[in-house]
Amino acid sequence: KVQEMRDREFGGTKWEDTPVLQMSYDDIYSVIDLVKSAKVIINVAGPYMLTQGEIMIDACVHMGVHYCDISGEVPWTRRVMDLHKHAEDAGVHIIPSAAAAGGFPDLGVWLIAKKMREEYGEELRKAICYNSGGGASAGASGGTLATRSAMSTGGD
Repeated sequence: KVQEMRDREFGGTKWEDTPVLQMSYDDIYSVIDLVKSAKVIINVAGPYMLTQGEIMIDACVHMGVHYCDISGEVPWTRRVMDLHKHAEDAGVHIIPSAAAAGGFPDLGVWLIAKKMREEYGEELRKAICYNSGGGASAGASGGTLATRSAMSTGGD
């Protein structure tokens, strides 16, 4: 799917031959090779809470590679937080949930709160964020559907 999207979106541009890298959690060497090839890993393949993604993040921490994902899965984010101290000690940034359902609204609210504090001396007490993207015709990916199923059947 990723190669098809690359070809569709970047065909005829200088990025049309950008390599698409793959790995498997069942093959630790493929994880290490992938992480060694990068400065930043942007993980867009969910569902996160049903994988062994901590293996990749642990490799990132040990190799000094930053990590970001587009999860909106609270259980996954809580698991990742256990690795925060190790990442901090290594000078590595781990950023889970940096997507429309997570990071972007959080960043927007933080910037607004900062501006209010700096310019008006006021603290933001409440924020309501509206987000739009894709529309009904965009549908949900297989990963999103698997995540919804896992979260609806899982415990707290």
